[in-house]
Amino acid sequence: MFHNQKKNNRKKLIINSSPFFTSFLLGSALQVVSTSAFGGGAYIPEMLSFSSAGTAGAFNPVNDMDAMAVLSNPAGLTKLEKNQMEGGLNLLLPQIKFSASQVPASGGTNGGSAGETTPVPGYALAHRMNDQWVIGFGVAGLLGGGVEYNKDFAGRYEAIESILAGIAVTGSAGYKINNEWSVGFGVSIVQTTLDLTLATPNPVPALGDGLVIFDALDDVGTQGHFSLNYQPAKDTLLSFVYRTNLSQTLSGPIRTTGLPPTLPVSTATNISLDMEFASVYELGIAKQLNDEWRIAVSADYETWSDFANNYISIDTSNDIRVLERNWDDTWRLAFGAIYEQPGYKLSMGISYDSSAVEDEYRTADLPVDEQLRFAFGFTRNISDVLEYSLGGSYVDLGDGRITTQNQPLPAALTYEGKYKDNYMISLFGTLRYFY
Repeated sequence: MFHNQKKNNRKKLIINSSPFFTSFLLGSALQVVSTSAFGGGAYIPEMLSFSSAGTAGAFNPVNDMDAMAVLSNPAGLTKLEKNQMEGGLNLLLPQIKFSASQVPASGGTNGGSAGETTPVPGYALAHRMNDQWVIGFGVAGLLGGGVEYNKDFAGRYEAIESILAGIAVTGSAGYKINNEWSVGFGVSIVQTTLDLTLATPNPVPALGDGLVIFDALDDVGTQGHFSLNYQPAKDTLLSFVYRTNLSQTLSGPIRTTGLPPTLPVSTATNISLDMEFASVYELGIAKQLNDEWRIAVSADYETWSDFANNYISIDTSNDIRVLERNWDDTWRLAFGAIYEQPGYKLSMGISYDSSAVEDEYRTADLPVDEQLRFAFGFTRNISDVLEYSLGGSYVDLGDGRITTQNQPLPAALTYEGKYKDNYMISLFGTLRYFY
């Protein structure tokens, strides 16, 4: 729903009833693209390490095993026995195919295979300063993914193509209070870039649909994180992790094709999208069962209701428009296990993410749904100072059912359906060096 509020002392308008403005506002709201990379909301749940990607993220809040604790649990850095650096790549291979049961009055198709293969790099370093302090640095994909439908897709007025890349550069520190308690904190600088193309009905129907194209909208924001670890016994670790929200205003050039030059968007050269990503609260417990097995259970709560309103403005108007997405907070549960033998380790994990949106409010630009992950990993020592890890996961992305009758689309543009194929295979590989 669009409604009257004020932001930054500029007038915010109720949505215009014309098909063009309806589709324009729907499409130009932030596209945190595709479930191909995200959890129930929009964060990538697996960090690029054996302990995270190989366990479906179950060990994230209790990671005291590798340098990626810089990103997931900075207090865990204090448990690392050696200085180390780790880097690698996570390759996301989504299979996303929509099946339309209703199309717009002007027609439409299922849109073809919409998933975009996405490489997500990562790197982390941890260095001990003394018996109490350990510092770290990391670079990782915090957000990422994409969808690309055919131009005659039934939901083309919400999205045809949308590619998002969010890279976080993080500095962290862990402090050992005593043998039982450790704390950690860090700050991430997040560079986010968005490319988006959507269709819009042409005021001159004989000319067919026009296109609105956003090229490389970007912004830089900051996000903090804090963790507290408690080790009541040598074989048990309890952890709490808090990650602040991330507020960004993506801005950049906008252009159109196939539309009359008299429309306001046809003369616009710049667009701004304001949005707020969720804060995250995580709890985890890890238990060393014996010399071979270690298990972890973790849960998180993510405030994706903060993302409910997206604010949109173009440089040819002093108005701000708001799209209410009706998103809800999400939760996540995960279980993981690591089996260790001299020279190698095996891992497995399973996790569940709840959906951030109900069927009646889901859109093709952002078809998030509940997700179920199964992950595995393998680590092998090459020498005393070098090891490699390989692994992957299968992610069931839900059916992503879309029902647009309750959304602010004109009746002639509404469509319905669900994603008949909606899953992702993720493959990762890393190298870790001790020094």
